[in-house]
Amino acid sequence: MTRTHIDADLSGEALPEDRYLHYIDIHSHNSMEAKFSPVDDRDEQATRIYIVVGRLDKFFPDITVRMSCGGTYLELDPGCVLESFGAVFPAEWRTQVTPLRREALPVLHPLSEQLRFRRIAQ
Repeated sequence: MTRTHIDADLSGEALPEDRYLHYIDIHSHNSMEAKFSPVDDRDEQATRIYIVVGRLDKFFPDITVRMSCGGTYLELDPGCVLESFGAVFPAEWRTQVTPLRREALPVLHPLSEQLRFRRIAQ
C-alpha cells in the first residue's frame, strides 16, 4: 500500500445538484487508525455524515463514523449507516477513477512468514 492524497472533483454536470443529494463522505487513512484528523475537522464542516476507514492492512479494517451539523460532531456506530461488506460494485465505476501514477504494491506475507523472517533476522 502507498500513502497518497486524493482530491475528488465533484463539480460539473456529472452530479447535478437538482438530482443528487450529497449526504455522506468517506475516505481512508490507509494503514493508520480510523480517527478523524485535525485536517478532517477543518474540512468536514458541512452538514452530513462522514466516514473514515483505517488500518487497511488488517483483514477487517477499522471504521469510524460521525455526523456533522455545521462543524458540531456526533460519533455514530458504523452499523447505523453501513449495511454489509463484500458487495460487488458496478465495473463502470472503475472508469470514473483516474490514477495520477501507478506504484507497485508491496508483497504481503502471511503472519507466520513474518514471524519466521523475524526469527531468522535475530
